[in-house]
Amino acid sequence: MDTKELTRNFIICICVGLIVMVSLFLLLRSDSIKLGVEQPIVTPTPTPTPEPEVVTELVEFIPTTTPYVINYSNELPTTAVDVVVNGRTLFALEDEQTAVQVLSDYMLASSKVEDDQRLIRCYVEQYPVLVKASGSAELMNYGSALAKLTSNPALFPINKVVTTCELTFSQIVVESQQNAQLQSGARFLVTEGASQRWAIYTETVYKSELECQVTETNRFKLGDARSCIIQIGTYTQGGDNATSSEGQQGPALPILSLTAPIKGKVCTYFGITNGVMSNGIDYTASNDARVVAPEGGVVIFCGQRGDYGFVVDILHDEGGAVSRLTHLTDVTVELYQRVARGQSIGTLARTESGESCNFHYELIINGIPYNPLQYLG
Repeated sequence: MDTKELTRNFIICICVGLIVMVSLFLLLRSDSIKLGVEQPIVTPTPTPTPEPEVVTELVEFIPTTTPYVINYSNELPTTAVDVVVNGRTLFALEDEQTAVQVLSDYMLASSKVEDDQRLIRCYVEQYPVLVKASGSAELMNYGSALAKLTSNPALFPINKVVTTCELTFSQIVVESQQNAQLQSGARFLVTEGASQRWAIYTETVYKSELECQVTETNRFKLGDARSCIIQIGTYTQGGDNATSSEGQQGPALPILSLTAPIKGKVCTYFGITNGVMSNGIDYTASNDARVVAPEGGVVIFCGQRGDYGFVVDILHDEGGAVSRLTHLTDVTVELYQRVARGQSIGTLARTESGESCNFHYELIINGIPYNPLQYLG
């Protein structure tokens, strides 16, 4: 045996020995065998846990009632129909004709509007459907079905659009002016005031009788505002009796030149005499004295006027001046007749005792009485 073979055998022996030693080591480390001695079986002890506390509570159990569906099919005639709105059966009626009558009368009742409203249109969002009665709804007569709809409009909503016209008025503005021509404390309405007036139109939508939308559709102006002008008199007199120059100077009227309406003597002047305000002048004249037009113009009043007796008012052609002739008789002119300067109007009336009345003459310019002597030529 040579050296190489010896060396190889030596190495093989060493490897076999190492394998045997590793195998013995693994056998010694296992849990089931220790050099031929039987290992005891070890059972792990569980960790003790506290038992849960038992809570005793009384619980009341109520049995659930099985729903019972009422079926009216045995009570329905063969012609019966169900009225269905939006998938919901409202009631059953004996035939289609009755159902149509109920729905028509209900829609007619729902279309009524207030006295100040006008109906534009009525419409529904869900149309009613008539189907053969299934027996799930109670059979009603005409009156009961109509009463059910009218008492609860939400079952079959009717929508309507109405229009309304509302009149609005602004507050009238009142202006006061002092006038030394009027007796102190007297009030004279120069201009009658007016408010600004509008007509406003709106459309209102009702759903199931509930107002849900209001829209203004138009507005019209009916009139402009105008101030109310009132003149308050401030005229006072120092003496007891008025004189020929009493009163505030009137407006200048160059064309207006008046002639005396009667032949006589002035006995009472414009102003306050014996505590009484006279808005004109009085003449004493002979019986049946003739009364003429002081200036040309148009007769705007011709008739009885209280204590003034028969009166003729003549509107002259300039400045809105009016001559008022009173206590007349045998009048020869008519209302709206044009008269000339100096034209006969009538005669001076007599009293019950046969005496002549005092002739009273007033000159009114734009509604305010002025002293006629300022304008008599």
